[in-house]
Amino acid sequence: MSDEILRQQAGGPAYSLHIDTLGERARLTLLDSTCTIIADVVGDEPRGAAEEMVPLMRRLFDKAVGARNSINQVVVLTGPGNFTSIRLGLATAKGFGVAKDIPVKGVSRFEQALACAVRIKSDISALLASSSDSCIAVLVRGRGKSGFLQKFSVGCHAVRACHPAASIEYEEVLKQETNTSAVVLCDWGDTHTDFAAGLGPFFPIIPAPQDSLAAMLLLGRGTADPSFTAEPCYVRVPNAKAASRLFQVSE
Repeated sequence: MSDEILRQQAGGPAYSLHIDTLGERARLTLLDSTCTIIADVVGDEPRGAAEEMVPLMRRLFDKAVGARNSINQVVVLTGPGNFTSIRLGLATAKGFGVAKDIPVKGVSRFEQALACAVRIKSDISALLASSSDSCIAVLVRGRGKSGFLQKFSVGCHAVRACHPAASIEYEEVLKQETNTSAVVLCDWGDTHTDFAAGLGPFFPIIPAPQDSLAAMLLLGRGTADPSFTAEPCYVRVPNAKAASRLFQVSE
C-alpha cells in the first residue's frame, strides 16, 4: 500500500485515473496531483479485452486503498491505434466518469508524445521557450510500413496542432519532413536508427502516463474546463476498405 494513500486526509490531494488501451495490453494508472504514480496495473490480454477491464480496475484500487473516492478526473488516450482498442478505452473512461460524476479528458498519443519530449529533451523544451514558432512532427509507430503523423507549432511557451493527423508510409516521411525543426519518434524503441538517420534532428521517446497530464497543461486543458470532452482520434489508413470512411481524422 502506498505511503501517499496512508497519509491521505479528508480534503487531501486529488487523483487522476489514466486509461491507456492503445498498447499491446491495457494499462490503468492512478496519479496524484504532482503526477506521481500511486498505483499501476497492466492487463493480461493482448490488445485489451473488454471483459478484463473491470477486474483490472479492481486490481488497481486494491493497490491504492482509499483512493477511489478522491479521483477528480479521468484521462484517456484517444488514439491513434486499433479501432476497437480506442472504443474500449473511451467506453471505460466515460462509464467511470458518469458513475463518479467527474470530468473525462482525452489526450491523443501525439499530444502525449510531444509533452514527453518537452519534459525530457532539452532541445525540444528550448524550442518551446523560444520567441519564434518552430514546426515539430510527431511520428507514432504503426504496423507494417506506415505510421501516424501530426505536426505542431511550438514556441512562445505555447503549443498548437498546425496540421491534421494522418496515416503515412515511412518512405513518404523521409521525403516530406525537410522543413521541420525536429521529429519526435513515439514507440519506436531500439528499431529507429536506420530509418531516422535521414530525418535530421530526431528524438525517440516512449511516453508515460504522467505525460498525458503534462500534455493537458501544455495545451491548456485544465481540470475545471467543463467544455472539453474526450473524442476518438481515428486516423484513416491509406488504401483502407470503404468502411473506413466512417473514421474521422483528428484536428
